Amino acid sequence: MVALRPGARCTADGVIAYCQGRMTHFKRPASVVFVEALPKGGTGKALKTALRSRYGGAVGVAGAPS
Repeated sequence: MVALRPGARCTADGVIAYCQGRMTHFKRPASVVFVEALPKGGTGKALKTALRSRYGGAVGVAGAPS
């Protein structure tokens, strides 16, 4: 999941290309989904469970509900 700042532009290929030079092959994203905003809890941290339930099956994340 990628939440862009207002006015920022990026493509999924651009994100993956950026990660190729900085991450090992098994940590690189296979796909990228752009969202308006990440769901956050009371402490301001991203709610990973909400992201997995909302988008996990759509992008083929390992261990995501089908």
